[in-house]
Amino acid sequence: MTRFVLIVLLLLFVIKTWAWQGQSTSVLPLPDSVNQALDRIGFESSKMDYLLGLVNQYQYQDPPFAVRLAQEALIRSFTEDDKEREALVYYWLAWLEFQNNPGPFDSALASTSKSILELPKYKKPYWLARAYGLRAAIAFDMSKDSINARDDLAAGMALVQKIKNKPSDSLWVLAYLNTVKGNVNGNDLATQMTSLNLFELAGDSVRVGRTCVKLSAYCMAAGKKDLAEAYISRATAAYATTPFNAGKKEAFLSSLNFLLHVYQQTRNEDYFDRLVNEEKKHLTTIGNDAELLSKFGVAYALKAYFESNNPAVASQYLMVAQKYFEDALPVAVATHDQSVIKLVTTNLLQYCETFQNCDAIRMKVIEIYANELAYKNSLTATSQHGLEKYYQAERLSTVDSERQKQRNFLLGLTVVFLLSTLCFIIFDQRRKSKILNRELHSKMEALRAQMNPHFISNTLNAIDSLVNHNRNKEASYYIIQFSRLCRIILNNSRSETITLAEELETLRYFLNLEKLRLGEKLSFDIESESTLNKDNIALPPMILQPFVENAIWHGIQPNNVPGIVTVKVKRVDQQTFQCIIEDNGIGREKSKEYKKHMVITQPSHGLAITEERLETIKKIKGSDLFTEDLYDAEGAATGTRVTITLPV
Repeated sequence: MTRFVLIVLLLLFVIKTWAWQGQSTSVLPLPDSVNQALDRIGFESSKMDYLLGLVNQYQYQDPPFAVRLAQEALIRSFTEDDKEREALVYYWLAWLEFQNNPGPFDSALASTSKSILELPKYKKPYWLARAYGLRAAIAFDMSKDSINARDDLAAGMALVQKIKNKPSDSLWVLAYLNTVKGNVNGNDLATQMTSLNLFELAGDSVRVGRTCVKLSAYCMAAGKKDLAEAYISRATAAYATTPFNAGKKEAFLSSLNFLLHVYQQTRNEDYFDRLVNEEKKHLTTIGNDAELLSKFGVAYALKAYFESNNPAVASQYLMVAQKYFEDALPVAVATHDQSVIKLVTTNLLQYCETFQNCDAIRMKVIEIYANELAYKNSLTATSQHGLEKYYQAERLSTVDSERQKQRNFLLGLTVVFLLSTLCFIIFDQRRKSKILNRELHSKMEALRAQMNPHFISNTLNAIDSLVNHNRNKEASYYIIQFSRLCRIILNNSRSETITLAEELETLRYFLNLEKLRLGEKLSFDIESESTLNKDNIALPPMILQPFVENAIWHGIQPNNVPGIVTVKVKRVDQQTFQCIIEDNGIGREKSKEYKKHMVITQPSHGLAITEERLETIKKIKGSDLFTEDLYDAEGAATGTRVTITLPV
């Protein structure tokens, strides 16, 4: 057996080493809480499902962490060669990239295509429909390819009817496909409204918020001011129920854009006052955000423009605008936000003459754009260096290809040898196991054949005792009961096992017969837990009777006072149960002394045979026998307890 374990471990090591060739392990470690949770999960497939569940949970709350979780799941899917979960991970990686990165999305498109290629094999219409919708969205975003996008949308729509797990799943997929369809059809307002209603029914607050922001922009462009404002309010309310901070910022910026747009068109001071209120409300919650600061700068600059007839008031508003622009600029530079940098520098240059600091502003703008140009050049150089490393690796790969082929050939031979050895060991172990089982079952048959004659002999002795004492009526009744018991025993003897209910019924007949013989000197009780299904538990026939008989003949019968035998059956766990036989007789030590003074003694074959049977069962399935003497507080013997543990 030790050889078997060693070879299996060696084989697993070789195969895992082979599977890991070429895989990158340069990923950030997972938090301790996640690692501890993974350690508590048994199956590798369940660990991957747990990681994917966390990806779904953190996709909006913490996208970088969600990506790290997906990478861990991908590595595990490679190791286990789990194509089904590998396809799901590729979907999530593409989804996270498309939702959170500015593009281009070549890798996301490739990952989605891999997912679509594998998922049909595993009958997962929900995830396949999501993948079709995502690929349509990516393809249209990258190249405005409406033809292929519509084909993918049609394929996704055809799968919606096959999603039967949860109604919310089919609603969500249908909502997302309508969102993509609305984009492909040129910002179709009616389709986006359908999508919004479906997302609300599916209970996805983040998607409700995003769709409302999109609809507010459509309505604003169409001049539907009240409807645009209503959608912004719905977006804000939806995001408030989620931990998605980026969405809350998105809704707030949409509100600012709306107020700026309406204020610019109408010059209605109520909208500027609302802007100021929004400034006080959200500036502290969202924090030092470049885009937010620049929006407030534009608002105060616009207010200054409208107050141009009053130069002193206009100058005050311009000072506030300049302060916002100056605060926004370093944040935008630190994050290389080109759109905000352009907006802020344009406004600073436009209003610098008012504050007579144009030279300083121009020098600062020149420095910023020089640094941005250097940053772009460094990115280009990094990309070029990456390409050079790639081509160098390709050349080295070509040089080493022959060596790799040789290593693979030797590795293949090793695996074949180990597999052959493993198959031989498994075959040999099975052959030996079959031989052992045949021997043990033959021994069980022989032991059962010895058991019944022993019991019959003891019972006939009891009947003879009744006849000798002229208790003929009792002897006649005893013979009738004994004949019924013999019929049960003969029926049970034909079977290798009987039910626990049948064994207890046989035991009850035996105890009734013994009570007829001993009268008031013997009482008994048989108990079994209600949780045990006695008709579904199998055990060898006549396994308990010898211990009960021994308790009566050697424990209670020699005693001068009435005795009681108790039989209790209880469950230990899902695999085992116990039979406890207890008497309040003279105990084993005193019984041995009585035997020494007996004129005729004979060995107790019943117990010996039963103990052999239990030992045989232990070899086949597992059992246990434990006998203990019972004593009172003063050390006097108060009986014996036998505990038999058997497999369910």
